[in-house]
Amino acid sequence: MAEGSSARVEVKNVPPGINDFKLTTQLKQSVGNDSIKIDKKKDNDGNKVFEIVFPNFRDAKSFVHRGINVRFGGKEWKLEVNLVEGHAPKASPTNTEDAFLNAMEPDIVVDDANAPYTWSSLVEQYGRMPIAPGTKCVIVRENNSDDFTPQSLNLYFQNKKRSGGDKIKNMIKMVDGMLIQYEDNAVAEVVAKKQHSLANKDILTYLRTVPSLSDKILMLDNIPKDEGTEETLRLLLENCDDPEYRSPSLITRGENPAQCMAIYEEPMDMERLASKVRQKLLEGQQLKAHLLPGTNCIKICGEIKSLSNDAIRLNMENFRRSKGGE
Repeated sequence: MAEGSSARVEVKNVPPGINDFKLTTQLKQSVGNDSIKIDKKKDNDGNKVFEIVFPNFRDAKSFVHRGINVRFGGKEWKLEVNLVEGHAPKASPTNTEDAFLNAMEPDIVVDDANAPYTWSSLVEQYGRMPIAPGTKCVIVRENNSDDFTPQSLNLYFQNKKRSGGDKIKNMIKMVDGMLIQYEDNAVAEVVAKKQHSLANKDILTYLRTVPSLSDKILMLDNIPKDEGTEETLRLLLENCDDPEYRSPSLITRGENPAQCMAIYEEPMDMERLASKVRQKLLEGQQLKAHLLPGTNCIKICGEIKSLSNDAIRLNMENFRRSKGGE
């Protein structure tokens, strides 16, 4: 199987009695992509098995290597995760584990030359997410991160006695605060649960999961402003998806008329598509294509000033009305 082809991961050892919706929500959070496809089935013994469909093998093997715990009944459950047979590249029997580990892309230590970052600007700078999607990190709120030097935060959040932390792998200045990645993924959850104070000032922190790149959205830039270019762009995108020739369900321009988003109904190998788009001209202009991180947010527009936040929440959580959820 090619590195860019889709891959399936099988999730077993599911806690008996856990709600399917809650489990799939936790699985999506661990993957870092709320739109990823998850199929449910039963094995020969009647036990629940979930299959996560990844857009490429790299993300699938990263997820398997990282493993996953879910919370149920007040405790942590270690789930069994494996690549589905027939959905992984072949390796010789003597070096399967070595081939698996060597194929893992290491995390990148991010410099602060272009800080503060967003997820999108990190992808733009490094060509991929510098930290594996699904990794748990700690965010130190923006107000606090400005109150202390990076060194003082580094020393504090590595101090097991004070913060519950340990060795830090990455400290990245984001637009909403300092992102801290630990060598051990589990440490971030411990740190995020504690209350923190330094030099008689409270430090606000919260847990953040690194998102995966969206497998349904491609950002395009340097688009000609002519009204008639949308259909030409749609044809160009179809041709870049050879041999499937899939068409985006929606092409929408942003506030900048030279930018637009191509949105697909089904998961795509966006890295492959973006690579092909970057080689194309649209009405004589060189196209740019950007990968975007996945999101679990939507923007609500229209005449909503008269609606309370509670009314909007109730509507968006009502599955019958909005197909939403918790």
